[in-house]
Amino acid sequence: MINTLLENYEKIKSKDYETDIYMYIVQSSSKISNNIIIKDFFWLFPIKCIKSENLKERKFKEKFFAVTEKISIKEFASRVKFLQQYEINQEVNYYILFAKVVNLFDKKIKTQTIGIDPFSIVSDFLHILSLYFSKYFITTPKDYITLSEESYQNEFRGIIENVDFNAKNTLEIQKNIEHNLNLICDLRMEQFLFLFKGLSNFNNSLLISENNISVAFSLLITVIETFASKYSQAKEKWDEYADSSFYVGLKKLLQEASLDENLFNDLFKQIGNLYINNTYQSLAKFKDFILKFIGVGYFSLEDPNNIQFRRDLTEYYNLRSKYLHAGKEFPTRDKKTDMVYNLMKSKGKSKKKLKTYSEQHHLDLKKLLPYNWFIDMAKSCIITFIGYINIRCADDEDKALYSEIDKQPRG
Repeated sequence: MINTLLENYEKIKSKDYETDIYMYIVQSSSKISNNIIIKDFFWLFPIKCIKSENLKERKFKEKFFAVTEKISIKEFASRVKFLQQYEINQEVNYYILFAKVVNLFDKKIKTQTIGIDPFSIVSDFLHILSLYFSKYFITTPKDYITLSEESYQNEFRGIIENVDFNAKNTLEIQKNIEHNLNLICDLRMEQFLFLFKGLSNFNNSLLISENNISVAFSLLITVIETFASKYSQAKEKWDEYADSSFYVGLKKLLQEASLDENLFNDLFKQIGNLYINNTYQSLAKFKDFILKFIGVGYFSLEDPNNIQFRRDLTEYYNLRSKYLHAGKEFPTRDKKTDMVYNLMKSKGKSKKKLKTYSEQHHLDLKKLLPYNWFIDMAKSCIITFIGYINIRCADDEDKALYSEIDKQPRG
């Protein structure tokens, strides 16, 4: 069943299959002023914001499609109607996306239908755009128009002919997206499917961040956690939990047993490491993955051993846990503002409680960078990670990380 960008890409390159062109309307929080053509495979054209009731055929033709005169009135009207389904929102950017997709019939076996899902292929590409621009890109499975490749060339060639693709920023954008596309399409199928589990949530996080920052943060942390589940073997460090109730309680219990000093130290360390690595294994992998793949620009010279950075990553992870398990919202209302809050200790216990920051209560004050910083940091990690798994594509050790379930196609 053809239901991934990877399969579609490989079949197009083989030239054993005929292709159709699918036209979608894409919504995004990203403003791209230039047209983008990726390897004669995807064509993305920005639509200027204009209220649908003001659209007239001549104006539409001149400003949006710049089509040749060969298009029929009936065909043109269908495209106008297609766009007019969308209420143009000034805060949302709209694009026309043309995607080349293998059609339903094998040239050699005309009667045999090949399962195909153009929406999944387009969605995969939009997730790559989402990663590159750090903005959401969405479309819907039902709203599209199908063209033959010949029809596309006859009707829309004027768009390409009138575009200056020598613009420096356009070429740079296309170069970077094509590079990521090539890396991704060289992956094994199970690597590809695993990667897009995360990229889908990355895009969803950006979309939801417009309305619910706690859900957006939770999805973003889950993206990293997903990749770390296979590509991190890290363990937590026992001495980093010196202020935890278990650390304090275990130490007191062993001290009461009046053990030899060497035996005390060995038992304390062994029991402690066993406990935290059973309890906090996912957290350890989460931090290790980020430290492994993040760019050097995110590290501070004032924190050479990344001690504070690791503590901050723990706080992000704990905030996600508090939200998922106790319904406590992230202490921020938007994507741009730093999170400032107190970690207050309840009486007689060392367990920390999350409290919103106030001037009257500022014990154990914490400050974390906002969602926008975290999304850029996650983007840096994922792009490096894509290059890493691409290099390990033929590695037997990498293949051993995946089970038969991972190799099952979507759909």
